[in-house]
Amino acid sequence: MYLSSIIWLFTWPLLIYVSYKAVRYALRKLESKLEE
Repeated sequence: MYLSSIIWLFTWPLLIYVSYKAVRYALRKLESKLEE
């Protein structure tokens, strides 16, 4: 029981961080495409 809660505590920030990086990367690609 404790192990799953620990895993969740580490998983959520990681998911948020990865999705944030993906969004930033996509926005940068979109901006470079719009500048052309």
